[in-house]
Amino acid sequence: MIRPRRYGVASRRSLFRRLGILARSAPPSPHYSPHAFIFDEVIHGDYAQIVADNSMDSVTQYELWKAICSSLKDENFFELD
Repeated sequence: MIRPRRYGVASRRSLFRRLGILARSAPPSPHYSPHAFIFDEVIHGDYAQIVADNSMDSVTQYELWKAICSSLKDENFFELD
């Protein structure tokens, strides 16, 4: 049985750093779009610093979106305070 590999935070950041560098340095290809947009789902942390350190274009800010979705679903807007 093959088990999926679980990446720690440090190795995951390294993976995204290498992916961002590769996407921006690859030669143009007729099979792929020349525009790569690299993003990651981040649960917490300094979002701007994570994007700057890892050559990503964006992060999802999971904490914010989870609070908004839960508030709308439950009609409980005190969760956003």
